[in-house]
Amino acid sequence: MTTAEFASAITIVQDAQDARPSQDAEPGQEAPSGNSDGIVTPYDSVWANSNVPTQQPSGLEAALLKEDKLYTVLAVVLIIWFGILFFIARTDRKLDALENQERQA
Repeated sequence: MTTAEFASAITIVQDAQDARPSQDAEPGQEAPSGNSDGIVTPYDSVWANSNVPTQQPSGLEAALLKEDKLYTVLAVVLIIWFGILFFIARTDRKLDALENQERQA
């Protein structure tokens, strides 16, 4: 994220916080910007008092979650990645050994 994008995001957050009414402010009184502790975060109370839209799992996702198969798939993928990393590390060590033998010969 560039500095300009970051500054733009901060401005949008501050504008959104200034636009919402404060719970502490009386009617007709302007709301203070930021949190009560002075920290401004991008998702500060945006969803706090509203229903967050959710979507039910569909088809394959529902079947995998229903019987905990999703975790099995994730575990298999993780094992495959570790196998690939192990193979790369082992191949690198073998190449280093061959390079050392070539230098000594």
